[in-house]
Amino acid sequence: GGEVFMAKVLIVGGNSGIGLAAVHLFKQHGHEVTSLSRATQFDYTNETVVEGYFKNHIFQYIVITATTPLVFGLFREIDIRSARLNFEKYWGVVHVVHYAAKHCKHLEAVTIISGAASGKRGAPTTYLTVNCAAINTLAESLAIELAPIRINVVSPGVTDTPLYG
Repeated sequence: GGEVFMAKVLIVGGNSGIGLAAVHLFKQHGHEVTSLSRATQFDYTNETVVEGYFKNHIFQYIVITATTPLVFGLFREIDIRSARLNFEKYWGVVHVVHYAAKHCKHLEAVTIISGAASGKRGAPTTYLTVNCAAINTLAESLAIELAPIRINVVSPGVTDTPLYG
C-alpha cells in the first residue's frame, strides 16, 4: 500500500447538497475537514469575515460549493435588487480565494462549484448564466495567475440537492 496523506480541507457551503457530500467523502478518506456555511455563522459574501478567518486558519485544499439565492425569470421582470444578490456568489468566491491564497502558505488547490447555466442563453436564466460565466472566467484566469496553486471549476448540471430538489 501507498503512504497515507491526511490533508486539511475546507468546504465552504458544506451543510447540504454537493458540499455535504464532499465533507463525507473527504472524511471517509481520512482527511481533516472543516465545513463552513452561513449555518455556522460563516458568510463568505462578507469580506471582513473571510479575511479574519484565513488570518487564523490554514488549509491545503478548499472546495467552494456555497451559493446565493438563484434568480430565474424574464430579464425585464426580475427585480434588480434580487438579481444583485445572485452575484454575491461571485464576490464570495473572490473573497475566499483571495484571502486563502494570501494567508494559506501551503494551499495546493481550490475547487469552485459553478453551474452548467454558464452555457445557457436567454430567459429564464440570464442572470444565473452571467454569474456562472463570471465565476468560470475568474477560475480560468486565477489558474494562470496563482499557479502552482491549482484552481478548478466544476459546472454540474441540475443535481438532486436541496437547492433544486
